Amino acid sequence: YGSVFSVRTAGAQGVERLWRAGIPSPASHLGTAEDLWHIAPSFVSASPMPKPPQSPPRANPAIDGPLNQAVTALRAGRPDEAERLSMSVLKANRGHAGAALILAQALGAQNRLAEAVPVLQRIARTSGDPKFETLLASALAADGRTDDALAQLQQTVARRPPFPPAFAEYASLLAKSGDTAKAIAVLEEALTLAPGEIPLMQH
Repeated sequence: YGSVFSVRTAGAQGVERLWRAGIPSPASHLGTAEDLWHIAPSFVSASPMPKPPQSPPRANPAIDGPLNQAVTALRAGRPDEAERLSMSVLKANRGHAGAALILAQALGAQNRLAEAVPVLQRIARTSGDPKFETLLASALAADGRTDDALAQLQQTVARRPPFPPAFAEYASLLAKSGDTAKAIAVLEEALTLAPGEIPLMQH
């Protein structure tokens, strides 16, 4: 597909192929619903997320050690261990977004999405970060709460500057819900607001 317009008659499958082609890699932005529990390790920071520090954060072995071990445990397919380690970090620093994100991933990997959602809700609320809002919407959708996911994404895509992965996730969910026309409109808006962020690949 060379443009949004070329998928007008392709239905939900065409829209999904389009946004899959254009979504940035998780290392630079954020993946899609399927990437929710497989985020690049670089996305997890050893410092709280809301306001990036002006200088590199100081090492904190009491937090960095368990956090790194939790990432390793997730990679090795040991979500129960990752859950335990991330919770130990959160006991020491309740607002640590990186630990909360690992906890949500660990819960999701254990098919405990209903428990992961409140964790992501707390991060999204306290950080106001569209990355976390988009992750929350992905988790809501994966948990079968499509209406809640759509409502969250509608708020997130209204943010400025725009966060392209939120548009991609919104369009995908709309298409899967049968609203292909609105999904295409969302992609068109994303291309207008951030044309360089969602490159369209030929298929």
